[in-house]
Amino acid sequence: MPKLCKPKRSHPHGLRPAVTHEKWHCELIRLAEEGEAYAGREILETIAESIDAGKLDVLLFRFLADKLWLYLQDGVPLERALGVEEFSQGGRKPHYSAIEILAVDTLLGQNGFSKERAIEWIEEYMGASRTTVQNIRRDLKFTRDFDKRALLALAGSHRAVVAGILLKNSD
Repeated sequence: MPKLCKPKRSHPHGLRPAVTHEKWHCELIRLAEEGEAYAGREILETIAESIDAGKLDVLLFRFLADKLWLYLQDGVPLERALGVEEFSQGGRKPHYSAIEILAVDTLLGQNGFSKERAIEWIEEYMGASRTTVQNIRRDLKFTRDFDKRALLALAGSHRAVVAGILLKNSD
C-alpha cells in the first residue's frame, strides 16, 4: 500500500515538538493499514468531526479517498477497505475466508513463491490445510487482475504478516 505519511525533517534546533495531529494521524493510518479496527474507527470519527466543523484534514481525507477507491474500483468489502473490520483473537486456529486465502496465494505467487512454498506459508501462518488451499485454487479465480494494494486489503487480518514477508522477500 502506498505510504500516506512521509517522514518530516527533524526540528532545526534538535528539539522535538510534542506529538502533532499529523504525527498522530500518520500513526492511526499505519495501525489501520495493519488491521487494527480501533484505529480505522478513530480515523472515521476524526473525519466526521472535521466535516461537522467545516474543516478539511487533507491527510485523513486522502486516506478515506484511497479506501473508498478500494471499495468502488476493486470490490474490497467496505469494512475491510476502511480498516474497521473486526477479527477474532481467540485461542482457536485463525479464522480465514476463501477470498483471504486466494488473495494471499496470489500475492505470494506474484512475488516469486512457488505453488508449494505458498501452500506451506499459508499452512503455517493462516492455518489452512494443504487440501483447502488446493481446493480454493481449483474452485475459485478472481475475475480480474488486482494490484498489490487491493490484494493486501483482500488478505484481511493477514495483510500485515503478508506485507512483512513480501518486504523481507524483496530484499
